[in-house]
Amino acid sequence: MSRIASVLLPSLLACSGGGPPAMPDAGDVGCKSRSGADVYAAGMSKRSSSGRVMAVLLSADPAPPERGNNAWSVKLTGARGEALDGELAVTPYMPEHGHGTSVAPGVERQGDGSWKVSPLYLFMPGIWEVTLAPSADAGAADSPVFSFCIDG
Repeated sequence: MSRIASVLLPSLLACSGGGPPAMPDAGDVGCKSRSGADVYAAGMSKRSSSGRVMAVLLSADPAPPERGNNAWSVKLTGARGEALDGELAVTPYMPEHGHGTSVAPGVERQGDGSWKVSPLYLFMPGIWEVTLAPSADAGAADSPVFSFCIDG
């Protein structure tokens, strides 16, 4: 085995579930000991860092979000409260592990700035950030982010 493969293979296996984890996940340390994640409540909202976009998490199924498939209902509005009905890109990401999910979230426009996001596949325990980008050219400053700790 090459030197590169011997260094990278254990890391890849840890995130894919094919080997021992490189670090404890939320199933080992529990979400109660974590800080920085949002506490789920139907109707909770997040503003983008620019202040130009507000996202409301109308509902989640299951509630609070859990490991596996989730379905969210979200609404996005602009700075003046106007419904944002363009496109919506949803990106789940685990910052502690540096990866997203293997299943692309389904996004279905409901009208009046609302979307159904399903499946939203959060496949492993830990902190998940879910970014809602209201258009193809939206940068991080215009994309609200929900962050939840998923128990194992």
